[in-house]
Amino acid sequence: MVVQLRGTSGSGKTYAVRAILNHFKPQPDRNEDGKILGYELDNGQTRLYVVGDYDSSECGGCDKIKRQKEIRQRVQAAALAGRHVLFEGLLASGSVLPYAFLATELERAGHDYRFILLDTPLETCLDRIRSRRERKGNKKPLNPTNTTKSWNNQRRHYQKLREFGLDVRRLSGDEAIEQVIRWFSQGAPREEV
Repeated sequence: MVVQLRGTSGSGKTYAVRAILNHFKPQPDRNEDGKILGYELDNGQTRLYVVGDYDSSECGGCDKIKRQKEIRQRVQAAALAGRHVLFEGLLASGSVLPYAFLATELERAGHDYRFILLDTPLETCLDRIRSRRERKGNKKPLNPTNTTKSWNNQRRHYQKLREFGLDVRRLSGDEAIEQVIRWFSQGAPREEV
């Protein structure tokens, strides 16, 4: 199974993945230079790979990967190596077609691919962004235009992915955490939408 968490800034994507990592306690997967590429978990039933680095305090995951193509390559490589995959990122959330194609390709290869849109209210997203900025010492007032546009785009992306016939769900952050933990704790069985 491949699970992509989607949402705008402040929706809770990184928080959700960190909560899932804390539940499973996976080991960092490092390249030869010691850079974290992702995290691996093998609990005897499930081999889960979480793409990206969550070692820093704020943003993490695929937001630290500079090229979208590299994100898709890492997801595909982990899935084709027989692992379940979890990933998220702001840029990945902003693209529809590349991830719809990836989902279709992996499903043809026998993998179950699920999109989860974090259904966080816009005002909550904006409050979280303001808090993040304050923690960094940024006192400039937040212009909500880009976040509002992104939040609305996420709703359109949800519809577009459904039109492609893909498994797309809208869940709160807590529901997403619980659902993903349940899927991966059970060996990520295939289930009906």
